[in-house]
Amino acid sequence: MDQAAVQAVTDPTTSNETWASVDKAVTDQAPWVSMYNPKLIDFLSKRVKGYQFSPQWYFLLGQASVK
Repeated sequence: MDQAAVQAVTDPTTSNETWASVDKAVTDQAPWVSMYNPKLIDFLSKRVKGYQFSPQWYFLLGQASVK
């Protein structure tokens, strides 16, 4: 990284290539990161009463009733 910073002053093209290799090396060593972001959608009937949602337990079945 120091080499790329020094090269940026005298040879920007070579510096960009060095930064690209640094970026690839760091990315290849990085742990896998989950990019999954679930959408939690509940469809309810008009007959469902007492619906509550918990981020931990999702639909709180014990709080709901159906008429």
